[in-house]
Amino acid sequence: MRKRIHCSALLLALAMSSACGDDGESGRSSATPTPECEDCDTPTPMATPVIENLSFNLVDLEFTRFSQFPFFCNVTDLGRVVAARMSRGNDGLYRFSLTVIEPTACPRSSPGGECRDRVEIPARVLSDEERQRIVDASRAVEILPEDPRCETGFGFALDLCVQMLRWTLAVGDAASIDRVTFTASDHPCAPSRLPAPEIDRFATLFAALR
Repeated sequence: MRKRIHCSALLLALAMSSACGDDGESGRSSATPTPECEDCDTPTPMATPVIENLSFNLVDLEFTRFSQFPFFCNVTDLGRVVAARMSRGNDGLYRFSLTVIEPTACPRSSPGGECRDRVEIPARVLSDEERQRIVDASRAVEILPEDPRCETGFGFALDLCVQMLRWTLAVGDAASIDRVTFTASDHPCAPSRLPAPEIDRFATLFAALR
């Protein structure tokens, strides 16, 4: 059974003074990925999924893929989103940047072939409707806690390729410099784990905003 965490509970936990609302903000402190384990995606009685509301005063949302060994993050699917970011500037405008897999010119050592590489799409200003789509997507994010087996060092393995989302929320109002950050990834033993459907949901949204 899922547990729903209300905005007011998160604000209390963070000692935030503002009330919850459409423009309020909530979140938890950053969670750092930990060593990988086997079968961690299978929820156990001690790993009940929760629903986080990360939409209140959302001023920055970043999606990245990383690895200690970049070769393992070598994605070649055309159109695949490998990085994205929405960020509020000092002018109050929200800008969006995207990095996707695109066809590229092949090096001279590989003439005549089809080459693909990461291509960064220039940042642009989001419309209010586009920004709202990202905010709405962050209203109910399913999070799994670290699997208890990982605490014992069960199934240590390399971080082949980790996909991470980081939400930055302003305390009080969007112009506030007081910020809190919530980080989650699909690393099997991360304290805050993102199920694969959540990664796919945000990647699909980012691709649609291109």
